[in-house]
Amino acid sequence: MQEYTLRSEHATTIALDQHARSVTLAALDLATGETRSGRLADCPSAEQIVSWADWATRPLRFVYESGPCGFQLAREIRAMGADCDIIAVTSIPRSTEDKRLKDDRRDAQALLEAVTAPSCKCKTVYIPSEESEAARDLCRAYYDMVLATKRLKMQFSAMLLRHGFVWNERTPRGNLRPTWTRDYVKWARSIRLPVEAENQTLKFYLRGVLDGLDRCNEVKSSASAWPFRRRDGSSRTSTR
Repeated sequence: MQEYTLRSEHATTIALDQHARSVTLAALDLATGETRSGRLADCPSAEQIVSWADWATRPLRFVYESGPCGFQLAREIRAMGADCDIIAVTSIPRSTEDKRLKDDRRDAQALLEAVTAPSCKCKTVYIPSEESEAARDLCRAYYDMVLATKRLKMQFSAMLLRHGFVWNERTPRGNLRPTWTRDYVKWARSIRLPVEAENQTLKFYLRGVLDGLDRCNEVKSSASAWPFRRRDGSSRTSTR
């Protein structure tokens, strides 16, 4: 009887369903046709994950969905000499049943079937260098702090409005002066409400905003001095 085989540059594909403290695996050895599944608990390392596939024919390819666990596992597996790709979760086909019946083993098996299908349309995501990811995290931290400070500003202004205090200082031309300048902060600190608990609340809000502005400036200064790297490998320092 004629045999039919699935051609691939990797002899074995192992799909991972990764969580913070566990990894569920589903593997297909294309050389032998053997399939296996398993689960590793207690925050398994990349070495433990690769060792689980000792039974499989080399070369190995590990895949897992893009998600909150990030890129570190892929980097560590690649450093051990095995291929590892992160699959864009939006490119993985899912049936209605897959969406309704979700569990780790089923998700790992579905990913394995998707990436080994002859008509695979799964797309891999770019895995940045640790330097690039550090720059991303720094920008993300700045954005988060700006949003948190903006929310505190709105809460502070809303409380003043509820008690009848509105900033209405004007320039000689009649334009409204900007808020959160030295004059605005001086005005805000001068406000006294009849109940001491309200004064304490205003104080806490004001301190939160000023601390948030200091943190935003600190992160921004740190980001401006970050040595970004060009594609040709040379480095430069942002002066913005």
